[in-house]
Amino acid sequence: MRIAHFSDTHLGYIAYSRLVNGINQREIDVFKTFERNLDSICDADVDVVIHAGDFFDRVRPSNHTIVNAYKRMHKFQERRGWRPFVIVAGNHETPSTADSGNILRLFGDPSGTGGIPGVHVFCDGIASVEIVPGLSLMAIPSRGLSEVAATTILPAGGSNVGVLVAHGLDVSLKLPSANFDARMFRPSEWSYMALGDYHVHRALSKNVVYSGSTDYTSSNIWEEVGTPKGWCLFDSDRGTVEFIEVEPVRGVFDLPLIDATGLDGAEISRRLEANATWPPEQDPIVRQRVRGVHPSARKEISGSVLRELKSRCAFYRLALETEIVEPGGAGESAGPRSIDHAWTEYAAQYSLPADIDRARFAERGAQLIKESQDETAEA
Repeated sequence: MRIAHFSDTHLGYIAYSRLVNGINQREIDVFKTFERNLDSICDADVDVVIHAGDFFDRVRPSNHTIVNAYKRMHKFQERRGWRPFVIVAGNHETPSTADSGNILRLFGDPSGTGGIPGVHVFCDGIASVEIVPGLSLMAIPSRGLSEVAATTILPAGGSNVGVLVAHGLDVSLKLPSANFDARMFRPSEWSYMALGDYHVHRALSKNVVYSGSTDYTSSNIWEEVGTPKGWCLFDSDRGTVEFIEVEPVRGVFDLPLIDATGLDGAEISRRLEANATWPPEQDPIVRQRVRGVHPSARKEISGSVLRELKSRCAFYRLALETEIVEPGGAGESAGPRSIDHAWTEYAAQYSLPADIDRARFAERGAQLIKESQDETAEA
């Protein structure tokens, strides 16, 4: 049996401010990358497709996003003869209260008889089903993680292939928002564990795998630059997992760091131009970091150079780490220190109410700083 596993497509994702016919450019990009993955999976002629969460980027996507996704999924399913397609809800599309409807239910129900033929959607608690004869599948959507401790996590008896699908962050990733330990799922009992929520492709073991996101849609995409995007092909007969790379439609470049210690604005401007080596037809998303910028040099950076660089890409983020000059220090600095670093120190020391999680507090602040920097860079 051949099973395709992908995740975190985040349809409806919006970033930056460029619009095309009233639609955000990044939403268009992410959808086109989603289509590339569907075409790649269809060409592989798999028996079952699994999406491990965050199909949509938000609880209530726009009508445009929903309609386009439904049409493309219907076309995909028709092309592959309506064979099973499993979708497990992630945290992004899961409402905060269980009595609110999940938009994924439009695409199918757990029996695969509603919505698009062959589509099985699992939104709430843990479910164990036989999708096709011989395949025992356990679905653990984002909301179902709270039930793990009270549930027997094992494949159904008599099945040839056991597949567990879960959306969440494993503790081995060492992230502050980690919310489960994959060892609780008894990996040795399963043929394959398809995980979602982590945006970088990673195999925790031979049969426990994060497929990663299909495009750059996390709160900090720069952590993902240089890592491949795509989907995983699990072959139960051979016991193998192969990562199939599918390139996103728009490139993302994190340019080499510029150390501006002792440089004036004119020299910084020249180095910005020297680093901008991408072909103009690529129209990429770009970040240029510059550290150790003296306050006076920051004001001298050429506006015409910045305008030219921004005209050559979909988005250009200039991340300046300004040198902090101590008062009365005759120009001597305390070393490069960015607002990101200052926030990290502040969030670690600030006295919080008992019901506020410090890790989430720090993460949310960092996300807001990034959004503010992106808006400033676009101005």
